[in-house]
Amino acid sequence: MRSVVVGAVVALLVTALVACSDPATAPRPAATSTTPPELVAGIDPCALISLDQAKELRLNAPHRSDSPGHYAECSWSTLFGSAVSVSLEEQAHTVEQFVDSERVGEPPTPEPAMSPWTGDRHHGTALDWKDGHRIGVVIIVSPAQIATVDIYSSDPGQELGRPITAVLRETAAVVDRNLPT
Repeated sequence: MRSVVVGAVVALLVTALVACSDPATAPRPAATSTTPPELVAGIDPCALISLDQAKELRLNAPHRSDSPGHYAECSWSTLFGSAVSVSLEEQAHTVEQFVDSERVGEPPTPEPAMSPWTGDRHHGTALDWKDGHRIGVVIIVSPAQIATVDIYSSDPGQELGRPITAVLRETAAVVDRNLPT
């Protein structure tokens, strides 16, 4: 899974501590936007699965893990510790670019198994990373935008009494219906 960037949080905490110690000399924090570019464009990955839909999918509350300039991501966990993430890619615009970006810095691994995926509103590619833990779907939103639905599971055979592939299929279908056409 992608790690959460914590530098901004640390900077804000340091600024807050300095401000509390001597408000007259505390530097003012630079104005920054915490709104990912996708929110400005009207797509929020956390809104691609509503709270009711998350409950139906048996997913816990979402949390953001954006990487500015690379992707906006929202993740949900399950009761059994699997992670379901939905991201809107900023630099990868094709399945091949996404796969290449995911493999940068990783030890050499086999190419993921790819198969066509079709939803109610979009099409894309299903991916099996062949590591026994991660599967996903890349949804083509437009010629210049892709969304990904990934599931990482320590027990890919079963999740909540059903195969993890069923969890992916159900989650990708919900995301597909909530993406703009």
